[in-house]
Order: sequence, then structure tokens, then C-alpha cells
Amino acid sequence: DGLILLGTFFVFMISTALISLLAISAALVNAQDIINTKKVPRRTQSVLNAAPSEPEAMGHKGKGKGSKDYKKFEATIKSRDDDFEDLDGWVKVEKADGKLKINYHIREGPKECDKCKIAIYDGDDCKHIEDPFWDKDDLEKNPWTIGNGAKYITNSKGRAAAFIKIKNSKPIRKHECKLVVLFDKEKDDDDDDDDDHGHKYDDDDDDRRRFLHEKPKGTIGCGVLIPDGKPSDHCD
Repeated sequence: DGLILLGTFFVFMISTALISLLAISAALVNAQDIINTKKVPRRTQSVLNAAPSEPEAMGHKGKGKGSKDYKKFEATIKSRDDDFEDLDGWVKVEKADGKLKINYHIREGPKECDKCKIAIYDGDDCKHIEDPFWDKDDLEKNPWTIGNGAKYITNSKGRAAAFIKIKNSKPIRKHECKLVVLFDKEKDDDDDDDDDHGHKYDDDDDDRRRFLHEKPKGTIGCGVLIPDGKPSDHCD
């Protein structure tokens, strides 16, 4: 009888231990479930890969003018004059030997023009062209003149393709979203009526006010300088 009682006692102890282990296991599982439900969702891989200063990582888009170290720019030229409504082309700008190297390809422009000016201007867009773009602290005179080589030469069909070099003393990255402006020699007085900043004014005040709100005298084409590889609406 004693052996039977002893065996029953051991069976009881083992059963109790198993029940305790099962209870502890169930509690651990429930605790893990609670922890899992409170996990913060993982960030997407694209956000993890983005640098802290990039728009996606900051949660917004950005197109700050002159904010990046861009080296090359291209402008698509469109007409700004009814007499040259089919005018188009492109202009590419980069730095070379301390100067701006300006490659241009123009179609349907003035015919056989060897003194048609090309220049880079400040301005919000091609409907609001402001001052010629150059460093007035470093240079004494406006470099965007025909006499200084800022010109394009067309053939008998009004086409032009070549390059020029101009020193305006501005860092290349500062040309982001500046304006390339084409002039027709017949309408542009070039150096004759320049003020200290290269503006083109007529004699009466009405023409002067109209210029300040529209475009320089003689403008026939214009395009916005977009950084190489950026979309056409980069400067909008």
C-alpha cells in the first residue's frame, strides 16, 4: 500500500509541474501577441535610402533656385515676337576656362544675321524679363553685347548652330532658372542706348515702363535654363 501511495504522489507532482509549464507558456504567447500589435510600421525602403536633406526624407518637394551644385543647363527657345512665330531651338550653358560656354541651335530666326545678340537675363519667366545677368562687382561693363561676342550668326534660312564664350563672372550654379534671350539686330540697338546695366530704353517714359514689365527691346525668343537631367517644369 505504501508503494501505491508513493507512486500516486509522484504522478500528482509531475502532473502539477506540467500544468504549471503549460500555463507559463500560454502567458508568454499572449504577452508576445500584445507586443506585436503595438509595433510601429517599418519605413519604406525609398525613405530609408533617402538622405536627410532630400525632399522625400523631409516629406516635401523642393526646387530652390541655385540651391544645388549644377554644372550644365539647357534652355528650350520659343518665340516672343509675332514676326518670328516659328522661331525655336535650344541653348546649352556650362563653364569652360573661367567663362560661360554657350552652345546654340536655332531655327526660323532672322535670315543672314551676323549681329543678332544672345544674352542671359534675370527674370521670373519669359514674360517677365529683368536685368542682364552678370557680376557688377567684378566687371565694369555689361558683357552681354555684340561687341563682346554675345551674338549668334544665322544663314539664309534663318538657322544657326555654333558656340560662344562669355565671361559674366557669375558661378555656374547661379544660372539655374535664368533666362536665355535672343534679339533681332533690326530691332535691337545693342550698345547705342544701353544704361549702366545694359537696359534697352526708348526715349519716352511709356516705352520705359512697358519694358520694365514685359521684355527688353528687340526680344524675339526666350527660354529658361533648366539643370541637365531635370524636367521642363523644374523652374515653375
